[in-house]
Amino acid sequence: MSEEKDLEVFKAPPQAGEVVEISQEAQEELRRRALALKDNLQQPSTNTIRTGGKVFTLPDGQKSPGPMFVVVLDFVWDYRYFATDYEAGSPQKADCWAIGRERDATGKLIPDPKVPNKQADNCGVCPMNKFKSARVGKGKACKNQRRLLVANPSNLDADPMSLFVSPTGIRNFDSYVTSLATSRQLLPQQVITKISFDVLQTYPTLVFEYEGPHNDVNKALAMAKQHEQMLFVGPNDTD
Repeated sequence: MSEEKDLEVFKAPPQAGEVVEISQEAQEELRRRALALKDNLQQPSTNTIRTGGKVFTLPDGQKSPGPMFVVVLDFVWDYRYFATDYEAGSPQKADCWAIGRERDATGKLIPDPKVPNKQADNCGVCPMNKFKSARVGKGKACKNQRRLLVANPSNLDADPMSLFVSPTGIRNFDSYVTSLATSRQLLPQQVITKISFDVLQTYPTLVFEYEGPHNDVNKALAMAKQHEQMLFVGPNDTD
C-alpha cells in the first residue's frame, strides 16, 4: 500500500450523502449478516493495526494518534490464553485460543484444533474464561477480544487490515453496532466508522462513532467475503 493511500484512513473521507441503492444480492447478504449478528453481540500480523501507547500504527509503520476512518468489513470473537506472563522482547506463544462468530455463552466458541494446550471443550465452560481466573486482579486469564477486518473507505480495492478491540473496548464496539442496527437500520459494512481512543482511559480503549454512509457497499461486501480468512489466522501463525 502506498503512503498516500495509508494516510487516507486518518482523514474523514467524502460521504455519499445518503444511503445509496445496492444490488439485490448485496441486500440479501446484508440481511444474512444482520440475522447472524443478532445473537453474537455482547489476520496476518503484518497487516495488523497496532494501538499501543494510544497511537495507531499501520502495517507499514506509519503512526497517528487518530482518529481513523474505516469501513468495518467483518468481525469475530478472538479469545487467547497464555500460561506465562508477557515479557518485553520475548515472543509469546498462546497456549489456547478460539476464533469464531458465536458468543461463548452459546457453547459454540471452541478452541482451534491446533492449540497446544486446550483448556476446555468450549469457551463457555472454560475455567480460564471466568472472572477472577487471572493471575493478578479479578479479570479473566483468557483475553477476550474482537478482531475487526477494516478497509480504507477512500480505496476499498486496497488490502484490508485487521484491528483488535481489547476487552475494555468490546462494550463500546458492540454498543455501536447495536445502535447502527436499531437507530439507523444499518450494518457496519454500509457506513464509515470513526475510531478513536477514549480520552478518559489510560489504557488504549477504542471508541466507535458513525461518520456517515459510504458509496460502495457492493465492493465492501465483496472484500469482506474475499478476505474473510484473515480473521481466522491463529495467534501462533502470525509471527
